[in-house]
Amino acid sequence: MGFGMSTKWMKGAAWLFVAGIIGKILSAGYRIPLQNLGGDVGFYVYQQIYPIIGIGIVLALQGVPAAVSRVVAEGARCPFPRSTSRCLPGCPLSSLQ
Repeated sequence: MGFGMSTKWMKGAAWLFVAGIIGKILSAGYRIPLQNLGGDVGFYVYQQIYPIIGIGIVLALQGVPAAVSRVVAEGARCPFPRSTSRCLPGCPLSSLQ
């Protein structure tokens, strides 16, 4: 591993660290008004439900990239191998080609 590669790695790690800190600050920023509006019980319910909803969203959104990549990888089955939008007409992401 060369010196340039190590510098790029450290720069990328620093950017991820800064993005994480900014994300933590933003998440604290919306929780304070939520606590004031919903009270203790509302905030408790939010904290109990949010992880479940987050896991559900991650699992639901994981299927879209997998479906698009599968159709692109199996280009032989598609009648128009160069155009994903014709193979996935209902998928809005298929037009991002």
